[in-house]
Amino acid sequence: MSTNPSDNRSLDDIDVCVESTGAGHGASSRIEVATFAEGEYVESILISRARAAEIYQELGRLLGGERKTDVAADELDADRQVPICPKCGSDNVVADAAARWSTGGQIWEVSNVFDKGHGCEDCGAEDISFDWITEKEHVARVAQPD
Repeated sequence: MSTNPSDNRSLDDIDVCVESTGAGHGASSRIEVATFAEGEYVESILISRARAAEIYQELGRLLGGERKTDVAADELDADRQVPICPKCGSDNVVADAAARWSTGGQIWEVSNVFDKGHGCEDCGAEDISFDWITEKEHVARVAQPD
C-alpha cells in the first residue's frame, strides 16, 4: 500500500490479472494485483500462481465457506517449481539479483540472480539456499496446513 500519510483513502477496487510479458502468459507468468482508491490507481504487486492459490483459499475461509481449488490445481504445471525457505517452509523468500533497464519495454528486467544473498521475509533467515518443491506440492501444503 501507499505509505503516503495523505493517502488514507479506502480501497474501492482490486484488479487481478495474469502478468503480461513479451513472451505471453506462459508457465512462468505471475499474477498482478492492482489496487485502486476513489477510482485512482494506488499500487500493483506481482505474486506467484501458488501464492494466488493460497490467497484464494484464505479468502474462502474469511468469507465463511470453502472454495473449490480443483480448478486452480488443474491449471498447475507439475514441472513448475516454487522456492521455499529451508528453515520455516515459507515461499515468502527473496533473492539478491541484478536488473537492467529495458528502454523498449520500459521495465527493469532481471539479468542475473546471484548464488548468495537469499533470505526469508517470514522468519528472517538470511544467506540461505532455497529448497525447491513443485507448485502442486506447495498448493497442497497450503490447503492442508499443519
